[in-house]
Amino acid sequence: MWNKLVLVLLIGIASVQYGYAQKDSQIQWSEDYQLQWSDFKSLPDKSTNLKAMTSSGINFGIQCIEGQLDLEIGCYFDKYQSWVKEGPSDELLEHERLHFDITELYTRKLIKKLVALKDPCGRDLEKMQQIYNENFEEYDAYQNRYDKETKHSIDTEKQKYWEELVAQELERYKPWSSELWR
Repeated sequence: MWNKLVLVLLIGIASVQYGYAQKDSQIQWSEDYQLQWSDFKSLPDKSTNLKAMTSSGINFGIQCIEGQLDLEIGCYFDKYQSWVKEGPSDELLEHERLHFDITELYTRKLIKKLVALKDPCGRDLEKMQQIYNENFEEYDAYQNRYDKETKHSIDTEKQKYWEELVAQELERYKPWSSELWR
């Protein structure tokens, strides 16, 4: 049995990072806040054709206190790892915002999976690691599919489709919103 377990997993792929980041560089996901271009504070990567990069992720800690699971989890945007090149458009900003929303969606999916464990404090680290890894693989594939299908915001029809799809999924997983688990 775990007396106390704190998971801190750092995995970075492309524009996405799971893990802890400094709090002053983070914006926690909220239904009430939409990213602005002024939130993108890093210098642009001139070696890529991309016009913007959103760095977002999931940070979480898990503890077992007297046999009860204590879960702290959040979805964040990293201001100092996110960037935009000159001449950004409103359409591109909507595209980048949706990357952040997709991170929140997969935060909710992870929360749902973790709280569904029948005896989380009796489980070993490998089970939670497996849940995390599977969630991350699905998340990464979803983000990549989004970029591919929307052509990084250029295909406006597909962009609209994805905005509706993600909004529906966020609503479906609302009981597991990261705003409730911080």
